[in-house]
Amino acid sequence: MSRRLIIGNAGGGFKIRLSKPGYDALTAPLEGLLFDADNYPGRIYASGVNDVAKNPQSGLPNRPANVVSIPHGLGHQPDVIVALARAINNPFAGTIQEAAGVQYIGHWMYLGKANTQTFYNAFPLNPAMAQRWCSPFRFEGVYAGSGGGATGGTENGGWWIDYDAASIHVTNWLANDLQVRWTALEVF
Repeated sequence: MSRRLIIGNAGGGFKIRLSKPGYDALTAPLEGLLFDADNYPGRIYASGVNDVAKNPQSGLPNRPANVVSIPHGLGHQPDVIVALARAINNPFAGTIQEAAGVQYIGHWMYLGKANTQTFYNAFPLNPAMAQRWCSPFRFEGVYAGSGGGATGGTENGGWWIDYDAASIHVTNWLANDLQVRWTALEVF
């Protein structure tokens, strides 16, 4: 007869484990458990922290996003990737705006085009987001064309993730470099 439930000291540490029928709660593999306080609600396969460069401000009016692939080293596609990011730089570094005292270190910034301008400016998102970790988000808008009346093009902003059997792909449409914390999970 196998032990289905363990609560207490078991093999050097406090454990709470409930196994499926036919498995011993002390020795069962993860797929043989219904609950394991050390691995709930899923098992962490891999995790990391990576910097992702800002959006290159080229290709007007439809500038490209910066897409960075980060190998997760699993050899198979994880069940889910959970990620947060924060803005880690001043997008005005080395520009005339910085010389004028504009400081937005740690502020989430997007690139926007106003009417007939032939260049993009960085605009802060909600100031309450400064210095905060944020889940993936994306927004899209339309800027005015010549004279402010006609449609000039599409503005994209935000960051998001995708993943496959080899890598996590981080897309950055922002004016900031990002620091991305990610975790690959097996959910059971």
